[in-house]
Amino acid sequence: MAKPNLAYIPATIGDKVYSILPNDGVGDFDFDRASTATRINAQGLIETVASGENRLNYSLLDGEVVGCPHLLLEPARTNLVQYSEDFSNGYWIRTRTTVSANNIISPDGTLNADKIIETTDTGLHAVSETFTVVSGVSHTVSVFIKKVLMNLFKFFLELMTSLITLMLILMLIKVFLKITELHLLM
Repeated sequence: MAKPNLAYIPATIGDKVYSILPNDGVGDFDFDRASTATRINAQGLIETVASGENRLNYSLLDGEVVGCPHLLLEPARTNLVQYSEDFSNGYWIRTRTTVSANNIISPDGTLNADKIIETTDTGLHAVSETFTVVSGVSHTVSVFIKKVLMNLFKFFLELMTSLITLMLILMLIKVFLKITELHLLM
């Protein structure tokens, strides 16, 4: 194995991470997190870590801590869609639909997915909203949809300069829906 140029053994104090190779400080770095977060501690328990504190996370195998801790770092994320888990909120434009809030278990195991119900009116049945994105920045979209009674669901994004219209079109379908993340590549 080749000799590494950079090596870390989780050595941290507050928001500072220290490298063991090189040991002159060149490989050291700071990180920033403006909120609390969780980690698995040395006893295998999930605990909350204060804002700006590092997270040395322990791996579990069959409920037991195994191996050495690793530094848990995650990039910043921003959900561009307000009320993305609450289609009953007035933020959303509902066209020939009603929403039954917190009606089904979502993928995270909580009762917070909304049921979108089409009315008996003819025409387009939809839930939509327009929001702004930054050109040249990578974005991702993920949606949780569960079939209930009907057979067709259409999801589309419409690009108008830097505005995106997110439209959830219900065409002969009733769905349970939750947007977990929204990222688009422009």
